Order: sequence, then C-alpha cells, then structure tokens
Amino acid sequence: MINVIGLGLSKGDLTLSGVEAVKRAKYAVFKTDRTETYAAKEYVTGESETLDSYYETSDDFDEMNDRIVDRLVYLHEKYKDIAYLVGGSGFDDRTVLLLKERGEDISITAGVSQERLVLSPDTSMTVMSAYDIVNADFVMPESSIPLVVKEIDNVYVAAELKLLLGSLYGDETKITVVSGGEKKTIPLYELDSLRSYDHKTMLEIRPVGITEKERFTFGDIVRILKRLRDKEKGCEWDKAQTHESIRSNLIEESYELLEAIDNKDIENMIEECGDVLLQSLFHAEIANEKGEFCVSDALSYLGKKLVTRHTHIFGDVIANNAKEALDAWENAKAKEKSQESLAEKVDGIANSLPIVMRAEKTQKKAAKYGFDFSDINDAVKKIYEETEEFLSASDEEKETEGGDLLFAAINVLRMRGVDGELALKKSLDKFVRRIKYAEKRAAETGKDIKMLTEEELDGLWEECKANEDR
Repeated sequence: MINVIGLGLSKGDLTLSGVEAVKRAKYAVFKTDRTETYAAKEYVTGESETLDSYYETSDDFDEMNDRIVDRLVYLHEKYKDIAYLVGGSGFDDRTVLLLKERGEDISITAGVSQERLVLSPDTSMTVMSAYDIVNADFVMPESSIPLVVKEIDNVYVAAELKLLLGSLYGDETKITVVSGGEKKTIPLYELDSLRSYDHKTMLEIRPVGITEKERFTFGDIVRILKRLRDKEKGCEWDKAQTHESIRSNLIEESYELLEAIDNKDIENMIEECGDVLLQSLFHAEIANEKGEFCVSDALSYLGKKLVTRHTHIFGDVIANNAKEALDAWENAKAKEKSQESLAEKVDGIANSLPIVMRAEKTQKKAAKYGFDFSDINDAVKKIYEETEEFLSASDEEKETEGGDLLFAAINVLRMRGVDGELALKKSLDKFVRRIKYAEKRAAETGKDIKMLTEEELDGLWEECKANEDR
C-alpha cells in the first residue's frame, strides 16, 4: 500500500491520523524537505528519503513527475507499505494523480488543501490542475463558480493558461495568485509575468454577475433564458413565445449565418452562430417548462449520435476518405432508425428542406439503389428531353413538365458534385449584381433602363461581365 499523507500548508497542519500513518510506515518518502511541513520527519520510525534531487535533475515537470512515480512504485514493491508525504490535502498533487492512473494501490490521509491559500473555507469551487487545462482537449469550466487552478509551475504553462482563461473570462479579469509564499491580486494578462513559479503556484478567479460579464459560457445563456422566461419577473415577449411562434426565427437566423459564410464575414459569423444556438436553446427551455425535454436531453442525444454514427472513429469500420466516412455515417444512421428500404430512407428526408436540397438528397439515396443514369451524358440528354416536353406542354401540363425539367437539371449538377442550392444562389446573386450595374450605368447617361433597347441592355450586360472577369 502507498499511503499518501497530506501535510497541509504549514508545520501544524498534519492531522492525528496523518501522524499515526507516518509512524506505521516501514518507509517514508517526502516529496520535499524545503518547506516547514518537513517537520513531520520527527514522527518517522523507519527509513526515509526526500525527492528534491528530482527537481534539480529533470528537464521539466512532466519528466520529474514520471521519475517520482517510478521511484514510488519501486519502493512500494520493495517495502510493500510506504508513506508518501506531500504538501496540501494529498488529493491535489500531480504525482498522486499519476499513481491513480497507473492503477497503483494507494490510500490518502487528507491534510489541509492548498486551495485554502486563496479561498475561504466556506466557499464552493472548481479545482483543476493547470496541466489538465493546457495539455488536454479542454472545455472551459462553469464561470458562475469560483475556479482554482493549481500547479502553475513554469512560465510556459502560465502563458498558455493565460490565453485559455482569457478566452472565457477576459484578459482584464482580476485574479488572486499565490506564488512564492505571497498572495496578490493581478489582472489575468499578467499571469505569465510573475517572478517565480513552482508546484504551489495557483490562482483563483471569482465569478461576477451577469450584467458585469464580458465573456459568457453555455451555462450563462441557459440561465439568462430561464430569467427571461420567468413567469413573474421575465420579459413579456419571451414569456409569450411557443415552439410554433418562433419556428420561422430558426430559418431566418440559419440563412443569415449562411450569408455571413458566403461573404466570408467572420464578425457576422460570430453573431449569427450565436443566434442559431439561441434558437435551439429557446426551444429546449420551452420544452423543459412543458416537461417535454431539457437541454441536457438534447446534448445527450447529440453526444450519443456523434459517437454511434462515427463507427469509423469509435467502432471497427474503416473509412479511408470523406466519401467512405459519409457512407459509414449513413449506414449507421439507417441502422439506428431501422431504415432498411429505400422508401423508408426517402421518407426520412425532411419535407421542410429547401426544395432543391430535398430533391438532391432524394436523388442521392435513390442512386444507391440503382435509380440513376450510368453516365452523365445520359443525364444531360434527359434535360433536352424534358425541355422539349415542357415547351410542347399544355397549360394543364406545363407545371408538371417544368418540375421535371428542374429535377433533371438538379440531377446533372449532383452527378458533377455541384451543390444545386449553392449554385443557384450564386447565379441569382450574379444576375442581381448585373442588373444593378446596368441600371446604374443607364442612369449615368441620363436614361431610364426600361427605355433601353435589347441591344443596349446586352451591351451593358457584357460590359459588367468584362469588369467582373478582370
């Protein structure tokens, strides 16, 4: 057994349980003898050693921690029962976490936590290691709860941490830092400007009210929505909304995001991504109030879907390119929804999709069951065929034949890998741009565009084309 004993923060912090654990140990290992907590040495009855040499001979803290753990494992195998004495609570040391990860047989006799250097004992908090933040795929903690970050043991970690936390809290946010035995308040952007760093260096960020925030988290937005929908104190407009009343908002916001993407307008994309997210959360909050579902249900469904449909990532399916990855997704989706027949898969396409997109998706699914031209030239011939039928159609037939013509054109675009919805949008944008140009040029010559001849309009059209090609 490796009995980890938390020595606390000062000489008098060792608990009675800790004293008894030290006395019982066949071998005692002190992580360091350079703090006043080393006074616990007086209770050692067997052999002992300190590990300060690892600090001096390791290239970085990762190497040091690995070497310390290797040493502890060796001593454990040799003596069977050792005490490992560390500062703080015993739970908050990086080497203890590594011992757990390696599956070592450990117990912890807790001491006073290092976090209490920055927080009062009655304050709840989120505690994280700086290494867990900067070395991992990291989702920021909930900013409505005090955050303590420990083990900021070098300037490089501090610099990385400053950037990550700055994106959540803002660079100017005041933080409390404990470093070199001193406690002080500084702006977050100064975190990598301290005089020294060691394994005891830590910071605390306290939350601020909603109206004082510059940066917001997912949880903040959920809380704001709940406040806006509050029956007694909420916003009258927000309280009055239903799934049906805000249905069109999602369509509008989605198209505004698409426009920002098309315009490569990053600032507007930031805003519109938020607006699309708001619509999803708004529906989740309305549903939560009605007992239908909550935002956690939606997130859980999304997480499960991302895992179960990426069978080539989280399963044993192999996908060597984007097409094979998409096929794997579609196969997993069909299995999940029990869609075995073509009819079931076609019925699964949303009727509310823009019609060009819906037609393209239907064609793609049908093509996998053999409903497709073997050659794109045959598909092009179909356009000519449908054109003739449209031109010769009666008034009663022209709508049907017109739809067939459009469907045939979408099919050719699909076979060439062209997004019909996007292609049509670009053509429409181009058409609008050119008629605006023609009208403006006509006005510059004192003419009304409606009075121009066909030849004059063609000339302005070609002039606009020539300018675009430059």
